Amino acid sequence: MDSSEWEEILRPTATYLQTSDEAFKEVVSEVLGEEAVVREEEVDVTRQFSPEEMAELQERIEAANRELAATQAFSPLSDEDIEAHAAKENSEADHHDDDTNGEQKVPVNIL
Repeated sequence: MDSSEWEEILRPTATYLQTSDEAFKEVVSEVLGEEAVVREEEVDVTRQFSPEEMAELQERIEAANRELAATQAFSPLSDEDIEAHAAKENSEADHHDDDTNGEQKVPVNIL
């Protein structure tokens, strides 16, 4: 394909991209009943954080890291540990059935 064919194919996209800002302003104007004024020179996309903001962000990062480290310190139970615990509970339930004085005990598995 030569370049003129690509230009023809991409022309609708280029037109849309060029007019998207105007379309947005029209929608805002119609919906809100006010003009959407955007002054490009006022938009500071490279604003630096203040020292106070940096300190707050750093503290939040450190707190999140401490929470993550505490969570990762827990080791998961192996299947063998879970089965051994269940067997122990079943064994204890069998031994305590005689001491219930007519009460019904229901084993509860919290894992």
